[in-house]
Amino acid sequence: KWLKDSKDANIGSLRGLKVDESDNTYLCGSVNSVARGSRYLTAKFNDKGNYEWSRYYDGQPFATNDVANALVIDHNQNVIVTGESFKNITNIDVATIKYNSNGVLQWTKRSDNDSINNGGYIVKVDVNDNLYVAGYVGNDWYSPKSFLLKYNSNGNQIKKRNFLQTAVISIAVNSQGICYVGGYKHCDFITCPNNP
Repeated sequence: KWLKDSKDANIGSLRGLKVDESDNTYLCGSVNSVARGSRYLTAKFNDKGNYEWSRYYDGQPFATNDVANALVIDHNQNVIVTGESFKNITNIDVATIKYNSNGVLQWTKRSDNDSINNGGYIVKVDVNDNLYVAGYVGNDWYSPKSFLLKYNSNGNQIKKRNFLQTAVISIAVNSQGICYVGGYKHCDFITCPNNP
């Protein structure tokens, strides 16, 4: 039906793509610049493919590599992105950001998971718009350590779980708000009820 570019000549990578109930398209990834390194990119196109807005996030004002790796759309058509964002020159945090459908920032949450390097690679939403963010703890996504964070719709952290021997590859949330986690090495399946 249509083919569009991101409206940003410095786009670095596309990491996530979702379509909402009204056929609006959202994407996330990164944009690059010599002065600032890479920054989160979140953009929206309407059902006709017309560009509506783009938003950027840079954890620190120095040249680093911040990348939005995944996004999800909740039941109120808010878009939530997660990824990896430098806290300083050497340390990386998980940064999760929520925008409404007009691109207005709702909140930004960062977590270091008590580790030097972390990155969010998966984000899911349950029937109550609670968020589940999973990713790596350590050097990169292939590290055998990972985490699961749960936030409510206001961005308040409800629960955190670290997996010391499992790299989380996928998560799913059922209609009762129970989160199932799958990974490799020592594979765990855990449940995170709505009211832990």
